[in-house]
Parts: sequence; structure tokens; C-alpha cells
Amino acid sequence: MKKFLFFFSIAWVAFLCLLVFKDRIIGFFEQQEKPPQSFSQKTLLEESAPPQKSKDTVVQKSFEQEKEQLVPAPMEGIPFAPLEENNKSEMALVPQIPAQNPSSNPTSLADKNTTSLGGLNLSDPFGLILTKFERQPSRFRLVSWKGSKKVQIEDLKKYNSSKKVFPKHWIEIGQKYVEWLHPSTKESFFKPAQSNSSSPRFEAISFEVRNQVLSFSGYSKPIGYLILRDFKFGGPPYEITSEMNAPLTSSYAIHCQQHVGANKYFHDLSGKRKGFKFGGWGVQFTINKFDFPERKLTVIKKDLKSKERTKKVISTPYSSL
Repeated sequence: MKKFLFFFSIAWVAFLCLLVFKDRIIGFFEQQEKPPQSFSQKTLLEESAPPQKSKDTVVQKSFEQEKEQLVPAPMEGIPFAPLEENNKSEMALVPQIPAQNPSSNPTSLADKNTTSLGGLNLSDPFGLILTKFERQPSRFRLVSWKGSKKVQIEDLKKYNSSKKVFPKHWIEIGQKYVEWLHPSTKESFFKPAQSNSSSPRFEAISFEVRNQVLSFSGYSKPIGYLILRDFKFGGPPYEITSEMNAPLTSSYAIHCQQHVGANKYFHDLSGKRKGFKFGGWGVQFTINKFDFPERKLTVIKKDLKSKERTKKVISTPYSSL
């Protein structure tokens, strides 16, 4: 009897454990029956799975679809939206520019560049334009004087960067000077020209002092007037006063540009006289007349092949200023 009660108690406890751990026991046996998946298969399954779209991507796509539905497609041939009825009168005031067909009037970029240059017409069949007609600046400036026979000038061409000054030279009136170069310092200086020396650089012809009365007081201010001849520039002598910071000579810098098709050739006519011939490439130009006050030049063109002659007055774009 005791053995029966013992086995019955064990069976009852086993039955209760089976009821409590029923789910775990079933899951354990199912895991044992399922075949294990290898790492390569799991990786392939993960890579082959389609990417999940985020919430922001879905919202942005739906917004773009709604936007395409709201905005109508532009009509072909109408590059702008039609005006309202009340703006028709304003549209009538706007001048209408007819559309040009690029193929009907072909113009290359080189032709556009050679059509105009700073207001100069390069398509002129004469083939010559005047690019510069200006008085040349003086190299020297009057600084001081001693009496009426000796003056001090400043060389504006030779600037001393270390001392931050222009070199000054004392010269005598009525004396021609030759420019020399110092062998060690490489600085230029001026010595009186001898009779058998080389060509002189400049000559101080005359000098005088005039007293200018100041209008707002009874004092007077002395101003020096120097007449200088520059042999390098040529031309007649010019006047320099002590009040001039940037004096000009009586010579003119004259530059011309000859164009033969797309080619350009430059000619420096500074210091040239009437009758000077220049040009080339089947054309010869001759200076006929200088008009210095108006800054104009009269030139005769001769075609060397046909012997045809043409006279024309050319000027710079700012000659009337």
C-alpha cells in the first residue's frame, strides 16, 4: 500500500510539472526538429530583402506627387504665363522685338570682337583707326631756382624707392646737357654737353620769375617759368612752371591701328612729320596733315595693286572732349 501511494505521488508531481512547463517543452522539441541556418544563407537572405523605405522618404515622395498634380505642364511655344485682362494695356506699351533666326545672319565670335573696340569701328573699309593722340608727359619738373641763371629740376622718371624721392639736378640756363649713367650705382646724371659730344638730352632755354598777387591778401607768390627743349621727344620747346605737378611736353604720342581682316597691326607715329609713309600688306598710308588742337590726323590711303587713293580724317573717340 505504501509503494502504491509513493508512485502515485510521483506521477501526480510529474503531471503538475507537465502542465506548468508545457509551452517550454513544446518549444524545445520544435527547435530541435528545425535545421540550423548557415551564416552565408542568412547573409544572402538579408541582402536579397528589399530595402525598407523610411517615413521621411515616403512623405517627400507623396509631396512631390501632389506638387506635380497641382502645377500644370508648360505649354510649348509660350515661355511665360499669359497676362491678365487688366494688364493688356501695359503689354501694348512694351515694344515687341522680333525673334531672329541665328542661321539667317551668322556672326562668329571673332567678327563680333572685330566690330567695335572701345567705340572704334573696326569694320571701316579704310582699314586704319586712331587709338591715341595725347601730349606726352614731361620727364622733368621745376622745383626751385637760384636767381635767373640756375634752376633745380626733378627727374620724374628715376624714382628712388629706398629714399622715396625723385632725384634732383641743378642746371644752368642756356646750356645743353647729356645724360650719363653711373657705372656703380647705375643712376643717371647730367653733364654739360661739349661741342663734339653725343646728342644732348635737353636744354634749358630761358627762365623768369613772376610774382602772382593773391586775391584774398596783399601778399604775392613767386612762380618760376622755365622754357625747356626735350631733344628725345622732339617738337618745339615747352613751358614748365613751379606750380605744375605733372607738366606736359609739346610733343604728342600718336598711335594707329591697321586692320586687315581679322589681323591687327600697330604703328607708332609719335614724332613723325607730314609726308611720312607707313602701312604694308598691299596698302600704303601717308600722313597728310596734323590737327593738334582737335587731335585729328588726315591720312591718304593708296592701294598698291589698283593704285586707288582715298583721303580721310581720323580721330580718337574722345577727340571731342
